[in-house]
Amino acid sequence: AGAPATFVSRTFIPAGLAILSFLVATVLVQPFMYAALFLEIAAALSVFMLSGREHRNTQGPLRLLVFMTLGGLFILLAAWQLNSYQENPDTVAILGRATIMLSIGFLILLAAVPFHSWLPTVAQDAAPYATAFIFSIMQAAVFLFLLDVFAQYSWFRGNPVVPSILRVAALAMVIVGGVFAFAQR
Repeated sequence: AGAPATFVSRTFIPAGLAILSFLVATVLVQPFMYAALFLEIAAALSVFMLSGREHRNTQGPLRLLVFMTLGGLFILLAAWQLNSYQENPDTVAILGRATIMLSIGFLILLAAVPFHSWLPTVAQDAAPYATAFIFSIMQAAVFLFLLDVFAQYSWFRGNPVVPSILRVAALAMVIVGGVFAFAQR
C-alpha cells in the first residue's frame, strides 16, 4: 500500500508478490534442496525490484544474486551428500561434510560477516522501500528455512559444532558492525 507513495521501480509490486510466493515455497517445501532453488528464483526477481529507471546502478542487486547463488550451491551440495548418505548409512563422514556445507550455505544466505558486502551496496543504490522489503522479508525466509532444517534433521541440530559456528558468526557480526559503524553515513 505504501509503494506508490515512495520512489520504487514500477516492477516493485509484481516482483514483490512473486518474491513472496517463492519465499513461502522456500519455507514450506520438502525436501529442503528445492528451497535453495526457490531462494535463487526470489533473488533473481529481487534484481528487477531493486533496480529501475530511478536506480540504474545494479551492483548491489547483482551482488545479492551472486551471494544467494553461492549459498544455494552449498545447500544443494549438502543435499547431494545426504542422498549419498542414504545409499551408504555406515559412513558417518558424509554427515560431517553435509554439516559443513549446510553451515557455510546458511552463513552465506544469512549475510554473516565476510558475506555481507551486498547489504551496503543495496542500501546505497536502491529505493529505501524496496531495500527494506528485501532486507526484512528475504532474511526472514532464510532464517525460517534454517529453523526448518534444525527441526527436521536431528543430526544437524545435535552436532555441537553448528551452534558454535552460529555463535562465532553472530559475535563477528557484532564486532565488525561496532568497529565499522563510525565510517557509515
